[in-house]
Amino acid sequence: MHLTDLIAVEAEYSDESRHNTRRAAFVRWLEGPNAANVALDAVLALAPKHVLEIGCGDGAFAERLQARLEHPVTAIDISPRMVELARARGLTTSIGDAIALPFPDASFDCVIANWMLYHVTDLNSALGEIVRLLRPGGALVAATLGVENLLELWQLIGAPPDMSDYTFTRESGRAILAGHFGDVTRHDVDACVCFPGSREVREYVAASLGRAHLAEHVPEDLGPFRARTSQAVFVAA
Repeated sequence: MHLTDLIAVEAEYSDESRHNTRRAAFVRWLEGPNAANVALDAVLALAPKHVLEIGCGDGAFAERLQARLEHPVTAIDISPRMVELARARGLTTSIGDAIALPFPDASFDCVIANWMLYHVTDLNSALGEIVRLLRPGGALVAATLGVENLLELWQLIGAPPDMSDYTFTRESGRAILAGHFGDVTRHDVDACVCFPGSREVREYVAASLGRAHLAEHVPEDLGPFRARTSQAVFVAA
């Protein structure tokens, strides 16, 4: 699966099960800071009143944020199933693509793009859209992965370490955002995922993007297995 293949991305998120498996590993077995919490704190520090999350998934992050802000959060996703799930959480949601967002200029104080900018077909167009939607003094909060995220896991199963598919990473994000924003801050988030054993590692690999076919390479007798996570939260204004 190519990460910017629109048809493949829509198919991947037409059902929530694989996404839920990946996300659960970063909650149940995480040792260290949670990048979603870092992103949440970054948004709250801006004290915004009008917020848009693009690529909202099932709306879990937007729901948490809305409860803390006590202001409505608007959420948009390219997947009809994800929009359905987000709407069930009481969010204002719609289907839409990041490169053509259906909102007037200067509509939001904050735009959130968590773990999704590497999926957009035209990154510069998407960032241009975000800039268009932000009010003066507004900011983008965007979480992403580092090129060595879960490196030990991919080494275990013989997966190639190449992450050239990821157009927006912890390492490349600052330079990319600097082309659209005057001030860019990067908050690194490093932790570990400690998988209980072979079954959990295999389930995670089977739910991974582009490497599911390597699940059978997970050793049968694997005990608790630790893999370092490499993530970052950018705040750009």
